[in-house]
Amino acid sequence: MYYIMLIAGALFVLFAIFLFIYMYVDKEFAFLNVAKTIGAFLIGVLLLVITLPSLKYMILKEYDVVSGDCSI
Repeated sequence: MYYIMLIAGALFVLFAIFLFIYMYVDKEFAFLNVAKTIGAFLIGVLLLVITLPSLKYMILKEYDVVSGDCSI
């Protein structure tokens, strides 16, 4: 699930950047397209902000695995 979120965040950001470049070159700035692109960019940045800080721990497998009985 972690890697899916990381890849989705990167794809959303790249997709938004390419769409902004395409809209700038064609000089077509429809409100709905700009809103979708900004939304995709913000979702991508949010996913990257959530996943990137722990990327080092996921790659090096330095996370804790807890096993045993659960008691409160």
